[in-house]
Amino acid sequence: MMKSYIFIRVNIFLLCIFVFSLFSQNAFAYDFYAVNDDGKTIYYDITSSANHTVKVTSYSYGYYSGNIVIPSSVTYNGTNYSVTTIGDHAFSGCTGLTNVTIPNSVDSIGDLAFYDCTGLTNVTIPNSVTYIGNRAFVSCTNLTTIYYNAKNAFYNYYDLYQYGYYNYSYSSLFEGYTNVTSVIIGDSVHTIPSYFIKGLTNVTSITIPNSVTAIGSSAFDSCTGLTSITIPNSVTYIGDNAFAYCI
Repeated sequence: MMKSYIFIRVNIFLLCIFVFSLFSQNAFAYDFYAVNDDGKTIYYDITSSANHTVKVTSYSYGYYSGNIVIPSSVTYNGTNYSVTTIGDHAFSGCTGLTNVTIPNSVDSIGDLAFYDCTGLTNVTIPNSVTYIGNRAFVSCTNLTTIYYNAKNAFYNYYDLYQYGYYNYSYSSLFEGYTNVTSVIIGDSVHTIPSYFIKGLTNVTSITIPNSVTAIGSSAFDSCTGLTSITIPNSVTYIGDNAFAYCI
């Protein structure tokens, strides 16, 4: 009986070491890092050696702080790489991050990329962005201003598998941010995505530029603070429930 007990304890110990090693590799995995002119270090993964593209990643959870300027390109081992992606969880937990500049080279922002960045007060999404992952800005609770200039970005809605079936919880791109009072839609925007600012109750007015041709489903759903909005004649499509509960 004692031998069996020792054998089980040893195996549990080895299993714990194995799991911890996997976690450590995932938490600290990156291909290289580079120092900006301002002295800030940013970590990168190579996404395509052939096309010379990289994504921003993190050294550890909550690593980045202060003002981060993401460069449009970076050099490593004599090769120039274009920065095209902000990776999943890249800035997760960076509560000390106060500002981030996203260059026009970036076309994709990953899942939970800015999760829990409570120090961010404003965010600018450039016109180069075509994909925004699940809850990319969730829990950025101190955001007050959003400048959105993505031309035709696809926002990946969050769907949750729960209790043996899919519970489709279509969340807002900037879900539940009651501190947001200003949303500026840039004149590069062609499509306002579905569930764009659903539930942002303190936004009182929106100006939709003449560049917009389509407004997605539930884009402004439950924006109960809205008192005025002008829809230009350039708009040819308005999705279901685009202005539901805008009382």
